[in-house]
This record gives sequence, C-alpha cells and structure tokens, in this order.
Amino acid sequence: MKTNMADLLKDTVEPDWEYYNDIVAKNIEKCDISRFTKWDVIRRTMFGISKTPPLKYLQSLPDWDRWQKAIVESPVGTPGSYKPYPQSSSHLIMQAEHLARFISSTDCKLEELNKVFEFGAGYGCMCRLIHNLGFTGEYVIMDLPALLDLQKYYLGETTKGNIRYLSDETDFKEQMSGDKSLFIATWSISEVSYAMRQRILDEVHAKYIFITFQAKHNGFDNKEYFEKFGQENKAYKWYGVEMPYSFPHKLKHYYLFGTRRYTPEPEYQAFKQMTKNNRFEVCLSKEYLKETSLKVDWVYIIHTSWAARILAGLQPDSHIDIGSSLYFVGMASAFLPSVEYYDCNPIYLPLSDLGTGFADLKELPFSDNSISSLSCMHVVEHIGLGRYGEPLDPEGDLKAISELKRVLAPGGNLLFVVPVGSPKVIFNLHRIYSYDQIMSYFSDLKLMEFALITTAGDFISPASKELSDNESYGCGCFWFRKD
Repeated sequence: MKTNMADLLKDTVEPDWEYYNDIVAKNIEKCDISRFTKWDVIRRTMFGISKTPPLKYLQSLPDWDRWQKAIVESPVGTPGSYKPYPQSSSHLIMQAEHLARFISSTDCKLEELNKVFEFGAGYGCMCRLIHNLGFTGEYVIMDLPALLDLQKYYLGETTKGNIRYLSDETDFKEQMSGDKSLFIATWSISEVSYAMRQRILDEVHAKYIFITFQAKHNGFDNKEYFEKFGQENKAYKWYGVEMPYSFPHKLKHYYLFGTRRYTPEPEYQAFKQMTKNNRFEVCLSKEYLKETSLKVDWVYIIHTSWAARILAGLQPDSHIDIGSSLYFVGMASAFLPSVEYYDCNPIYLPLSDLGTGFADLKELPFSDNSISSLSCMHVVEHIGLGRYGEPLDPEGDLKAISELKRVLAPGGNLLFVVPVGSPKVIFNLHRIYSYDQIMSYFSDLKLMEFALITTAGDFISPASKELSDNESYGCGCFWFRKD
C-alpha cells in the first residue's frame, strides 16, 4: 500500500515545516511563481544562512573555471544577483561553497556517480548545481508535497536530467544505496524529529554522505546527535568540522561528510535477489566491513587462557581481579566458587558467583594481606598515562604494584601480565618493561612461573629473561607467590 509523503511525515516532521509547506502551497496557488525567490517563506527558510557568501574560497580552487561556469545564475524564480559577483546569486554561491568543501574532503567525483539522493532539496538549487558540474545519473528528491511542486517548476525550467520526485513511502528505501551514490541532507535531516531521522538514516547506505546542520534546532542538540551517529556508523570514514564563516544570531553550523570504507552494494543486491522466501527482512548493516581474513587478538586469547588454567589447577575458594579482561573473569566464574571484578569504570555483569565493584589501583579498598588469589593483567602499564581519563602520574605503575603486593595474603598467588621488551613509554598508550624491571619490582615475592607470548604470537612456557629481552613488544605472564 502506498503512503503519500504528507501522511508519512505527518507525525514526524517538525510543526514549523508543516506550516511552511502549507504556506508554499498557498503561494503556488495564489502568487506569481516566476518570482518565488521573493516570497517571504522562501527567504526565511532557505536564504540568509551566512552573512557573506565565501566567493574567495571558490576562486582559490584549482578548477575555478569549472565552478565559474556552474554558478552562473538562472533568471527562473527571479533571484537577486550578488553585487560583488553579479553573474551569480548569494544563495547559489553558498550552495557551491558547501559542495566544494564536501568534494575536497571526500574526493567524490560527481561525474562518476550514478545516483544522488537529496532529502529536503529546497527549491532545487543544489540539484541544478550538481548537474551543471557534470552529473548525468539519476537524481532523486524526497520532500514535502508543496516543495516538490516548487522543485518540479524550477528544475523543469532550468535542468535537463533524470530527476525523480518521491511522494510515497514504498519507494524511498530502495533509493539510498549504491556503490556510486551520494546522499545529501543540507539543513533538512537536522530539522525533523528523532523518529524521522532514524527512519531515513537507517536506510542510507550510499558511498558518500553530505550533511550540514545547525548546532541546535527547536531545543534538539544536533551536534551531540550527529557525533553519536558518526561514532556508531563505523563503516564510514567521517569528516566533521564547524563551518568557517559568520552566521546571524551567532549560531554555529557544521559539516558532516562521510565516505564508505567499503561499498557492499553489489553483494547486498545479489544476496537480496538470491533470497527466494520471506523468512527474513534483508537489511544492510551500518558497520558492514569487508573482512578478507579472520582477525584474532592472540595475546588476549593466550594470556587469559594461561591464567585460567593456573586458577583451574589451584582452585581457590575465591578470586579477585583488578581491571583485566571481562571475558577472563566471566570464564573463571564458571569453575570457581566466587569471583570478584574491580575497575575504575565498574560494570555490572549478570552472572552468578561474579561480583563487580569500583577500585582505584593506586589505592585499593582492601586490607593488608587479605587476598589469597589475585590477578591484574594488561592493566598496570596504562596507569598514570591519562589514556582512560586518570590523572597523569609517571610513577603510577609503581604505586599500583605496591598496592598489589600490599593486599596479597601470605601464601597468596598473583597473576600479573604486562608488555615486555626494551623499556620504554609509548605515550599515552602503555609502558613496556624489561624482565629485570618486573623482577626488581616484585623482589619480595617468589616467581612460580614466567611465560612469554612473543611478538610473532608464539607461546613459550617456561620462558627466559633472554627471550623476553629480545622482544620488541612481547607479553610477559608472571605468576608470583607471597611467602
């Protein structure tokens, strides 16, 4: 069943745009459409974004000759000319500025695209500009009904091309993908409700994404929203920056440009065509990445397995871990009566026999000589480097080691893992320790076992000081006991 765009947007578009749509519809019916750029509703909603059109930026481009031809204004709609450059209008120059910055940030070549989808196209200025710059593919516009009518008038008079105007819900999902496609939303997706944004953006799988937005709109924090959107959509390489020119009312406006790291469109479409039944709705993941090989973090698999095997042999009544792998404590809780996990950023794990809590490794909340089974693996090397928001402290690792020794009970076991090799600090990622450094820091404990995961991924147990010192970035696994 087809749904008219007015119905589709009714519950999700902002109320002011419903109002503007009605005003445009009335103006088309009663006013001179050949002068539509003079209508108050057009000037208030589409013009006046920046006080000064940045023509100097366009003139500085190496292909200025191309842009110079593209920004020659059309008399359709009776746009006013820009006095410093009367061949064009301030609105067209501003649209060209945004498009030029997008192209320079993404290396998108308009002439090589086969589809552009624009959500909220104003009166069609961007569409005409992109065609002027050599685009020859299909151009799809999704907008409110009255604005679609205005775009059909303007583009019908100014632009020859394959332009489609969407007016029903069943069409738009199939339009926003393709390995040579571009999605555009300039001050449009940022002015609709959260529900509408999700409806549209969840369907966007274009090669390129071109969004502009104001920091806030009707109380909605757009900056926070689009920052989160970029973080969640890892399949794209993002470029976001504040616009570099002045605006009325001191408003801040931003660019968000995206380039898909890998374009899965051919495979996606092939899979959809191969699917002969309706068992599933076939959707494209936001994080679709092409994996050519299995990526395995051998260090974390091996050192946690090493520790788990030692605990399985010792079978302590209880075990406490400080900041190590969550996978490790989860597995250990399957075969030990009680496991507790502490971290500076505590997390709840809904597993039986597994407790969690907060702990500062430089000031542990435990009594002296109180813990009989303790682990701290791939943690101490980070302490005091600021990587996880903690204060800078060059001696932070030594303070942490002192605390581990303080709380370990006589006869108790400590499983301790850090990077080993030539001593250095890779700020602000981690420290790398020599074998001798670790042994001197724990000189009052007895070494029960030393195992080594080499830079190449080999596991050696028992290992030697010489092997450890020859590593550039090995993983040293130390089992200490307090006599």
